[in-house]
Amino acid sequence: MKGTNETMKRMDALLRQDWEKYAEIRHHLHAHPEKSNQEKETAAYLTGWLRRAGIPCRTGLGGYGIIADIGTERNRPTVAIRADMDALALSEASGLPFASQTPGVMHACGHDVHMSALLTAGLILQQVKESLSCGVRLIFQPAEENGPVGGAVPMISDGALDGADIRAVFAAHAMPQIPEGAFAVVKGPALAANDNFYVTVTGKGGHAAMPHACVNPLLAASQLVLHFCALPAQEICAHHAAVISVGKYSGGIRRNIIPEKAELEGTMRTFDPKDREKLMQRMDEISCGIARSSQTDIRLVWQPSFPMGANEPYAAQYLRNAISRHLGKDLLMEEFPPFMGSDDFAYFLRERPGAILWVGTGIPGRPQELHSPELSISDNVLKNLCRAFLAVAIDFPDFIEGRGMDTLL
Repeated sequence: MKGTNETMKRMDALLRQDWEKYAEIRHHLHAHPEKSNQEKETAAYLTGWLRRAGIPCRTGLGGYGIIADIGTERNRPTVAIRADMDALALSEASGLPFASQTPGVMHACGHDVHMSALLTAGLILQQVKESLSCGVRLIFQPAEENGPVGGAVPMISDGALDGADIRAVFAAHAMPQIPEGAFAVVKGPALAANDNFYVTVTGKGGHAAMPHACVNPLLAASQLVLHFCALPAQEICAHHAAVISVGKYSGGIRRNIIPEKAELEGTMRTFDPKDREKLMQRMDEISCGIARSSQTDIRLVWQPSFPMGANEPYAAQYLRNAISRHLGKDLLMEEFPPFMGSDDFAYFLRERPGAILWVGTGIPGRPQELHSPELSISDNVLKNLCRAFLAVAIDFPDFIEGRGMDTLL
């Protein structure tokens, strides 16, 4: 225990010593975002830093994915930490001095912070690797935003977890609902299952002055939106979490023309497989009922995306212990409500024990949301998340030996 505390102090000193360099890494990544499956320059930038530091790495996994190993020689037990790389098709309005220089593309989900924190942790761990009692694998994953395929499955298929004795895998994600500097770890279900749906409503077009001679698909589509979005509250136990949202509604070309077709696109998020099955069945039934009553033809198509991801309780408690010991128990939130977002890190959790850590980015008086053009994350989050990754790495023998899993130290 004393040894890990001394190592953490040494790593903290290295973080302070080269802080401007590490912050600039984050600024560069934020200013040069790339969309899913287009992370070519991002991968090259990350790889350049890793190779200059003497960290062996493999590239081209699942597209532009990277794995880098520190101290994995002799097949030592190894912890893997994953960060996502891709950005979103948004025009940035954050006001940051290092805002996106790529028109119409922005890191609006914190992936720049995830990447830079993991890279910084790797650069520091490489400098103290003689003090490590386990191996560390850095996983930089592309295309997390690209559901339903994503980047996790292609990376795993290309060997992201092979070639080392990986015992557990961890990740982190920015969370504006948590105060900046704080952390939350959920035991059990942490990432909602995501199912996308697409609806086509076909009626009979015509002149807006003669609706009696037409079958207006917009009316039927409007009923679908209202019924679908109200379903979770009416059909699912209040102690469970489920969300149905319609994000796209299109139809018509002119104010005085009743169109022939209307289209809807949306998403359903659930944790319980029974809730998922029930909601899908009810949406099918509602579609059939509205089709009959409106005399339209309604086609509902489902596209399953990422599965539910559950933090293993053992791994979640380990995360809490590591952060409490090295960053302070006061930074840990005791409870955090279910987060309905989905993430293909769930596929890594199917392969190894592990957990995802929520890292706070919230600032009082400045409400923000993920996937918003206004999202603005402080460099302080980079520092805290880097320290959390370092704590996970140096305390990993505790995970292997099973020590300190019952209570926070």
